[in-house]
Amino acid sequence: MSMPQHFHLTPARCLLALAVAAGLPFFTEVQAAGFPWRFTIRPAGAVYLAVSVNMDYYPIERSRTLSVPAGANVFIDLAPDPGYSVQKVTDNGADVTTTAALGLRYSAVNASHNIVVTLTGSAVPPPTGSFQFRFPDPLPAGLSPIYFLGGHYQGILANLQDRSFGVDVAMDETGQLDFENLAVQGLDYQPGDLQVGGKVQTVGGQPQVSVNGKIAGSFDGKPLTARCGARAAFDPHDIGAGVQGISGSGRLTGKYDGVPHRTGNTAVSLPLSQTGTRDWSLQLDLVQKANDKGRQKIFASAQLNLPNGERVEFAERVVKFSKKRGYNLHFRNGTNTILGRVDRKTRLDIGKLLFDTSGSSPVPNGGTLSYGFLGQKGKGELVDFLTGS
Repeated sequence: MSMPQHFHLTPARCLLALAVAAGLPFFTEVQAAGFPWRFTIRPAGAVYLAVSVNMDYYPIERSRTLSVPAGANVFIDLAPDPGYSVQKVTDNGADVTTTAALGLRYSAVNASHNIVVTLTGSAVPPPTGSFQFRFPDPLPAGLSPIYFLGGHYQGILANLQDRSFGVDVAMDETGQLDFENLAVQGLDYQPGDLQVGGKVQTVGGQPQVSVNGKIAGSFDGKPLTARCGARAAFDPHDIGAGVQGISGSGRLTGKYDGVPHRTGNTAVSLPLSQTGTRDWSLQLDLVQKANDKGRQKIFASAQLNLPNGERVEFAERVVKFSKKRGYNLHFRNGTNTILGRVDRKTRLDIGKLLFDTSGSSPVPNGGTLSYGFLGQKGKGELVDFLTGS
């Protein structure tokens, strides 16, 4: 009796019988006395079988006995449950194992004796390795970007008589914006007479910039006092004449040359000499090693490279793997290696991280990634971020 390797099977119980049926030729049933064939599976549920006896199909999930007619043609396809592998197959005590991979076919032509087939399955070690993820470009629909907006901006303000402007913007880990060295053509003010700040946060899945400020100075030589604010979704686009910028609404209350002015919900646009950066990446490391007590555990650590060039490292911690739910990983309070301090605003959550383990190395093939940093947040399918391992 031989056991040649056959085609690769997915370990889905409902598909096993179909896979067997598709690959079998027609056999004429032989009417004769039968032999009991005993199938023993250890542990129960670790290995599933699709058994064909003269074109009759029997899915087997637990140990059982079948009556096989003399001279029958029998084909048995084996597939381990997710998280298990076939370790050993015996025929009446004789080891007939040829491989522990998926897709085994055990066949007998012209059955002529009783058989006890014993299959032993064992748990596959949890998947480990180093895995790289990067924010995708182009952006998949529904995925929220996270932008770093620090830098120098300059351009022409169409909403302000086409006056030129320039400003330096700083952005911290919470998404707060600080505006320095603001210069607008025709605007004069003394240090301390201008206060302006802002914030970036995710609203409706899209980064939104809000700015508020007040000023006491002069514009074109005439006295000016004002309070203003504006909001705009940060989605750079053509705001006219081929200029890239953002559009939103603003309000203003104040006096210019002694005349009160008040506006609300006025359309505003801001040209952008740069469009920020949304490039960030994540390295996830899963390692099996002994803990302080000498017990084998899985340890997870992560390194997050932010869009502003800074890096947050999350120390390793013990995690658990479930065959059905995969890894559920939560990273908080990492260390910003550039600033040399704990970053309490950056978080990562990886849910139901599953793997394809059919190859030589595990490859992530399912799960979600929830992320939050620089005052913004998002969530998407983990495979959209996969760059290789």
